[in-house]
Amino acid sequence: MLSIRRIRVLTITALAAVLLAGVAGRSAEAAPSGARVGEQAPAFSLTDLSGNTVSLADYAGKTVVLEWFNPGCPYVVAYYEGSSAMQDLKARIQSPSVVWLAINSGAPGKEGADPELNREKAGAWGIQNPVLLDSDGKVGKAYGARRTPEIVVIDPSGVLVYRGAADEGGINGEPGSGRAFVEEAVKAAQEGNPPSIVETRPVGCGVKYAN
Repeated sequence: MLSIRRIRVLTITALAAVLLAGVAGRSAEAAPSGARVGEQAPAFSLTDLSGNTVSLADYAGKTVVLEWFNPGCPYVVAYYEGSSAMQDLKARIQSPSVVWLAINSGAPGKEGADPELNREKAGAWGIQNPVLLDSDGKVGKAYGARRTPEIVVIDPSGVLVYRGAADEGGINGEPGSGRAFVEEAVKAAQEGNPPSIVETRPVGCGVKYAN
C-alpha cells in the first residue's frame, strides 16, 4: 500500500503538471481585464505595415486568429526563427474560412515596436498574414493581451472562444510540441463547437504598452 505521504507527493506532482501544461481550462495567472472567453470580440480597425486599414468586421462569418506579436521578443523569435512552429501552425489551419492577423501593441520606442523592424522580420520569417500596428495599445487592452506571443481565437459568430498559448510547447519551452491548443480551438470553431480547452497560460514577453 502507498503511504499517506507518498499519495500526497503524487497528488501534488500531478496538480503541478496540469498547471504547467495550462490544460486546466483557465489561466494560472490573474484573469486579464478586457474581453473574456465567451464574450463578443471587441471590434477594431488598425493599419497594417503597408498602410492599409484592416478591420475585424472585414472577416464577419470567418474564424479569426489574433496573434500578439513583437519581433524583438525572444519567445516570438523562438517560434519563427528558432523553429518553424508558428508558420507550421498557420499552414495546418489554412482555409478560406480562417483568417490570421498579427497585432503589435507596442508603444513607439518600445522593444519590437518599430514598423521597419516589423517589415524586416515579416519578410525574413516569411509571414504572409497582415501585421497590424496598435501603437496606442487600445486593441491590446480591449482584449486583455498580456504576452507575446499570446493568441486569441474568435469563432464565426464573433465570440472569443480561446485565449492563451499557441501550443503546449509554448509553456514548456519547446515551440510546436505537445498539445496544439490553437489548432484544436480553430477546428472546434469551424465545426460550431466550443473548444475542449478555452484558456491556457500565455508565456512570453510582456506586451510593451505605453506607460
